[in-house]
Amino acid sequence: AYSAKIASLPAPAAEHGFRLDGILRLNGKVVGHATLLAEPGGENGEVWRVGDQIVIKMGPQPRIDISEAYFSRTLGLLKGRVQSNKPGQAGIQWVKTDKGFRGTTKVLEGQVATERVRNFEHAGSALTTLAGTVLFARFALPEKASYASTIFEVENGMKGEEALHAVSLEVHGKRELDGKQVLYVTGQKGAQKLELIFKPKGRELVGVRFEEGEQRIEILKGDMWSMPARDPVTASLRAALAFGTGNVELLDDVIYWPSFYKSLLVTHPVKEGETPPTMEAVRKQLLGQWRKSLPKNPPEMIKPVLPEMRAQIKTRKLEGGDVEVLYPEIFRSMKLRMGRKFGFWHLVALPGVEQPKP
Repeated sequence: AYSAKIASLPAPAAEHGFRLDGILRLNGKVVGHATLLAEPGGENGEVWRVGDQIVIKMGPQPRIDISEAYFSRTLGLLKGRVQSNKPGQAGIQWVKTDKGFRGTTKVLEGQVATERVRNFEHAGSALTTLAGTVLFARFALPEKASYASTIFEVENGMKGEEALHAVSLEVHGKRELDGKQVLYVTGQKGAQKLELIFKPKGRELVGVRFEEGEQRIEILKGDMWSMPARDPVTASLRAALAFGTGNVELLDDVIYWPSFYKSLLVTHPVKEGETPPTMEAVRKQLLGQWRKSLPKNPPEMIKPVLPEMRAQIKTRKLEGGDVEVLYPEIFRSMKLRMGRKFGFWHLVALPGVEQPKP
């Protein structure tokens, strides 16, 4: 059934692709955000480019994991990469070979980096990345059917663990969830269960859930307030909402702490001979102060006002690619410095106030 389905797929095209920007939850608690996408790739858009970007924000320095792969029209694996900013974790490249796949990474031994290569024999179909599984599920919907394939996990393979895992996918078609009609797909890979939820119109992905033992991981579609922004003004609106409502959790999310910390050390230098406080200590101190001092205006009062202010908000490019966002007088002429980090815009310095012109 799987072979027949992938053989019938159309050529890669934007209308068949998708993108989900969602909040990341672990056992019900928000711990970051994720982006899943599939779009035409290659020089002429003749192949699929699919990818997962997972950002985990459990402390001041976010952890970023990226998986990217290229598929043929029939979802045959061609090549890909896995990358993380986790200390000591080198990037991995992989390619399709005559006998399966070959992974390459660099291993640091003392001061010398050596290349490690592993080959993984495999015949037949395979998928990789969460986005790749979602792409197949969207093509399989809405007809009820069962499919079987293999998941290729190169990062496990490069560590000497099992790289290829049997997976089954069940397309359930339409189902009612919380009083709404959705399209529903489930999967099973060993002890891990997967749920995919789509809107019937356009098969838009709105939710992903993994369950394994006690652990439940979810990616749920976010809005402009819950998700990091892809432009500086929208990011500044999130910061303005946080400052105006005393939402310290939102403020913590919109700040990129490594840059914010550096700017604080410049504007508030420590005395000569003193050791500067750690980034985590500064973060905890500021969040505690803001929790007490910021106004607690109701979000429903400020949310409608902020987007309408866009036309009055001024921007100015700064050195290093940052952008200064200046708010009108109604918002106390607040001045925010926004910086682009891992594809999203964040607050990277304490807000200032525009000085009135003489």
